[in-house]
Amino acid sequence: MRSHLLLACTTITMGSTLGAQAQDPCRAATQPIVISEDSVGPLSVHAPIGKLITICPSATPTTRYAEDAGYPAFAISVGTLSVVASQAGMQLQRDEVASFWMIQGSHALLPLGLDLGSTWAQLSSAYGHGCRTLAEGANVVVEFTRFPRLRFQLNYALPSVDDTFPRGSTAPIPDSAHIVQVWILDHGAKRC
Repeated sequence: MRSHLLLACTTITMGSTLGAQAQDPCRAATQPIVISEDSVGPLSVHAPIGKLITICPSATPTTRYAEDAGYPAFAISVGTLSVVASQAGMQLQRDEVASFWMIQGSHALLPLGLDLGSTWAQLSSAYGHGCRTLAEGANVVVEFTRFPRLRFQLNYALPSVDDTFPRGSTAPIPDSAHIVQVWILDHGAKRC
């Protein structure tokens, strides 16, 4: 499971042109884009990859790297968001759903009306009990029992020796740490 979640230096960049926006409803999506455990704007996380490509014809094949493996994926622009929907296999299966979604950008709303740029203080206040699931490079990843399929990568690096706080503790995360990426998993592991 850990290798499925870790990403090695993933940066999502996609450009768009005015003509492409007119032809692609995903690029022209109304702001703010709503993100939930079940969707990213007009895209259902339960839809097969082939359906996502039909909805967003500008989607481009890419690879999502996790530890020492690469996974087939599609990069999709949804309004101002950069989205990567990937599968766990070695080849993309167009009739299967994505098992992992990565979202970054601006002008998006999370559950309970939080902004995609929310801080740790705002997340923990609105979402309640949470735990630190892993460190992703220079960032920490947290989840909340209220939304078990969502993960939030924050711009905070754990100290190199983290003996002070128990595993999973969110105590060292400063209130000012903010969201870098949101992940949606095809299943929620109850870790908190």
